[in-house]
Amino acid sequence: MLFKANTRSDGLECGCASVLEASLLRQASSADVVVLVRYGELAVKGAPTRRRMQARLARNLQEALERKHVEHSGVRVVEGRVLVEGPTPLERAVETASRVFGVVSVSPSVRFAASTLEEIVRGAIELLEEAFVNKRVRVVARRVGAHDFTSLDVAKRLGSLMLERGASGVDLKNPEYTVYLEIRGNTIYLYDVVVPGPGGIPLGSEGRVLALVSGGFDSAVASWMLMKRGSRVDLAFFNIGGEEQARVAREVACYLACEWAHGVEPVLHEVELRWLMPLLAMHFPEGYRHVVLKRAMYAGAEALARRYGARALATGESLAQVSSQTLHNLVVTEEYIDMPVLRPLIGMDKEEIIQLARKIGTYDISVKTREFCALATPRPSTSVDRERVNRLMQEHLPKQQIVEYTLKYHKRIKLKQECQC
Repeated sequence: MLFKANTRSDGLECGCASVLEASLLRQASSADVVVLVRYGELAVKGAPTRRRMQARLARNLQEALERKHVEHSGVRVVEGRVLVEGPTPLERAVETASRVFGVVSVSPSVRFAASTLEEIVRGAIELLEEAFVNKRVRVVARRVGAHDFTSLDVAKRLGSLMLERGASGVDLKNPEYTVYLEIRGNTIYLYDVVVPGPGGIPLGSEGRVLALVSGGFDSAVASWMLMKRGSRVDLAFFNIGGEEQARVAREVACYLACEWAHGVEPVLHEVELRWLMPLLAMHFPEGYRHVVLKRAMYAGAEALARRYGARALATGESLAQVSSQTLHNLVVTEEYIDMPVLRPLIGMDKEEIIQLARKIGTYDISVKTREFCALATPRPSTSVDRERVNRLMQEHLPKQQIVEYTLKYHKRIKLKQECQC
């Protein structure tokens, strides 16, 4: 095969290009090796939006490759693709590109020139050598531009030649080996590996959002999902659990910044909130403390968002997952502030969230933390009295006090510098 398969650290079977076959290296210079990057919904955007997002995707890829110390001779946009030219090391280039939002899939390919059908299939068969011998094969061809042959002609002719050279048969439904050709004018890209990317749209295409994070599964996944939709996501951590909770929250924030936030410079706001715990115990009924605590976090986050230019807040809340996330309590909590609250996990259950955490790589960090909000409220109400909460907070915890303490006792951390991405 052209490229050997690997398993990514996040557990996805990706076929990352670990090494080129020695026989192929003898024939292909680094200039002939190109990483094909595919994007999805960008292609159906209107022309001005599509051009803007294509340029953003190319910039994000460039930044990601530089930060991951991948050398290359250029990143350029062509019709339906972004090309990374001559990347070294190739495995790291593929791994990095497959973690850039907006990327649907990535393929390490070998480029060669050919103008006729016969030149194409002969060039391909020389590069493939014995990769297909004694295997059921499939050929997938795609063309861009005008040619005097069809994509089906290419697939049939190359498939016939592979049969002559030792393939055991053709199997379009369950092949043992699939080879792909992209024919762009007189330039051919040959590959046999397709690595999935996260999809979505390029990070930085949408506005800034401030996500409340705890270090747990939910808030990390929610932040990632908004990044996937192009939002610049800054993070706000309200510390009620001490250094143990803070350490895990920082680790999650660093992971998201270094592994996924390619093309933007995310910030973590650490807010000291332990001063609130004695007030909760002293002035608020036990069943109401979780909603008051959430309201305080919302109000503090809103103040930070307004100061630093975020247009919305985001949380990892899922409807009815815990007592503070019943519809009634979510309404009572959110009405305390004016800024919109985005909840990308609202319809997901815990198992779905955990599976996504495994996929994106935050599971092993988040599993180390505890649910400190639950510790603060042993017997929470699922339906607090709105008027009573309002009255108690006006008497004992006015919003202005929360805002002032948040802005006074917070630390702003530029994550890529602090985490040494």
